[in-house]
Amino acid sequence: MTSLITPPNKTVIVPLVQESLDFSTQVFDVLSKGAMYSHDVGLQGEKRRLRYLGREAIMLGEKLQHGARDIYACMLWPAKAKHSDVNGLTTMENTMIWIINKLWQIHDEYHRIANEMVVGRNRTLSICVYNYCNCIMKEIAALQRNHEGYSRASYDWHHVSRHQETEFNIHDHFEDKEEGQGYSDHK
Repeated sequence: MTSLITPPNKTVIVPLVQESLDFSTQVFDVLSKGAMYSHDVGLQGEKRRLRYLGREAIMLGEKLQHGARDIYACMLWPAKAKHSDVNGLTTMENTMIWIINKLWQIHDEYHRIANEMVVGRNRTLSICVYNYCNCIMKEIAALQRNHEGYSRASYDWHHVSRHQETEFNIHDHFEDKEEGQGYSDHK
């Protein structure tokens, strides 16, 4: 009887997938908490942006989890999230700065994992990680522009809240995206 060939990169990729699953749980946790603080300081659009990105991280973890199961016949489970420190997010400005910095950290960690997957000869699994990195980068660019504009207006409540909640705004933009994920606020 002939046995199945074990993929040569299993010892490299499986730990990276596990690391990504664990990180996805941490990302979901910290972005969920950041969303609550964003809500408290009046950044309603950023609240939705962070919830959306948090759920995208969980979906990324699920894609990798199933991909590893299909390719490497291994079952992986995400570890419980570690404590996420989001204390001190008490103003719109320091919350915006925290969001931008946190998204850069998330981008960089996922990008490192994706690069190592490529080195480990599994570009296929790395693609969904790179796609999430691209999503994060797009949001960082938007956040940087928003922060710049808010800073010019000295984070004036009227200016920021108008951008966050009126006409074509972040809040409504992400409401549609969240509903596309199956999430809906009680109305």
